[in-house]
Amino acid sequence: MNKIREYFSYLGLRSRYIFIAITATIFTLQTTTLVYYASQSVDSQPIVAAFDNDASNAINVAGRSYPIVDNGFASYGPVYFRIANTLSWVLPDLSAPGALPHAEARTKTWNFALVLTSIIAVQTLSLGLASLLTSQLFLIFLFAAGLSRVMLSLEPWQDMLLRAHPDHTLTLLTALATFLTIRYWQQPQEEKPYRTSAWAWGVAFATKLSLVLYTPFIVLGVLWSSRSVKRAAIYVGHMLIAYFVVGFIQNFNVPRTLRFLSYQSQYSESATLGSVLDWLQIYGPQAQYMLGFGLLLVIWSWMGGSKQERPTPRVLALSAGLFFGPFLLILLQKVTTVHTHYTIPILATQLTILFTLGARKVNQLPEIRKWGLALAGLALFCVFKTTPDSMGAWLQSQAKCRPEAREVYTRIQDLQAKGLLIYVDQYVPVLDKTPGFFSTWKPSKDFIKTQDFKVMVLHMGRAQAYLQPKAESSNYIKNFNPEIQKSTDFYSLFNKQDRVSDADIGSWERTYKNDCSWEIWERR
Repeated sequence: MNKIREYFSYLGLRSRYIFIAITATIFTLQTTTLVYYASQSVDSQPIVAAFDNDASNAINVAGRSYPIVDNGFASYGPVYFRIANTLSWVLPDLSAPGALPHAEARTKTWNFALVLTSIIAVQTLSLGLASLLTSQLFLIFLFAAGLSRVMLSLEPWQDMLLRAHPDHTLTLLTALATFLTIRYWQQPQEEKPYRTSAWAWGVAFATKLSLVLYTPFIVLGVLWSSRSVKRAAIYVGHMLIAYFVVGFIQNFNVPRTLRFLSYQSQYSESATLGSVLDWLQIYGPQAQYMLGFGLLLVIWSWMGGSKQERPTPRVLALSAGLFFGPFLLILLQKVTTVHTHYTIPILATQLTILFTLGARKVNQLPEIRKWGLALAGLALFCVFKTTPDSMGAWLQSQAKCRPEAREVYTRIQDLQAKGLLIYVDQYVPVLDKTPGFFSTWKPSKDFIKTQDFKVMVLHMGRAQAYLQPKAESSNYIKNFNPEIQKSTDFYSLFNKQDRVSDADIGSWERTYKNDCSWEIWERR
């Protein structure tokens, strides 16, 4: 080892910089690969709308989420969208494939900015968690790359990374708020952690209101740690100030937010044994890898880290409430929408608590251990790659029907240019807010006959939820379409037909069909 040190000294290099260069390269390659995946996963808003209604809405919202402007979207807070909108200022219009019109190309840029925001959040989260384990810069890069690799091997984490969705931004802010809150509980009379933790929660709430699950454990924790109702009330006041300031002016529309929360509650039912098992099946594999890998790092830190003051029983009890409480509240409800990503911020909170209270900070390591870790990390990432192969498979699955979606979009534009009034199903490629289109989540013959439609673009793949409903999909559909039978009757007319003649809606002929279930029907 001395000879190696002497050799690098002869070259004018210090081993510390060699370690940093190796692990920083690993982390940089990982981040670059994620950005490449992002560039391949994004598309313009009309094409995204054909596959992912939430992501399509997110793209539209990002485009109008200027600072201190109300974007009119109550479903999520403005933080994620304003960050993406700001990033889009420095990004060029993405016009591939071909030369997309400016308006459409700009929507692709917003899509890329949204996904890029999620990548920044994941990599920042990994660096922040790694810094709780060690002050050695090369180890921070190494552990951050490892943590990110484990996170992205989990399907919900990977899926939310390459979709326009705020969950990773929420996860980063929730982890930060959790860390600051534990610091506050450890020093309840100190003003800095008291205020910064409250502000962090306020910003997190302004990102996504699903953090309502955390509220009882935050408020009760403040009450217990401060032993003062007044101090707890001031803490909540700081949270609200941060929530309203960072969400100005949008978050001041409290009635709209309450209406959204009331509407969203319709997607939750009383828990059943089946729903509890479903949550455990979602949470279990993620926890197995995330918390398992985290525990290994904590054990490693105890082998060479400096001793730290043991947390008091009160801090342990409060942290246990924040560790288990939000997930236990989730278990008490059956959610009828897609919910595999609901556990993402919860796991980040749990990992943050594990590292904050369980790990010992590693400040110094013997030279041989430094070389061993640096080279072992390099070897591991050469073998397992910086990102999982499943991300490539995810991209292939997403790209499968995009050519067909692009063709349908082109045909719809040609029909629109003729001045025809067009009905489009949900999950059909159209540019948002373009005149001449009508759509509904509740298609029926009554809706069609109220308008003088000349063309209908149907998604018969989505129609199967009505034609061959499962119990789960029926429960979900009932929330926004209580008259399911009317939609079933409508789609039954067109199912596996070339021509349709009906007393209510007239005669129609199918003029286009592709293997991805989009069909174009014209009035005859």
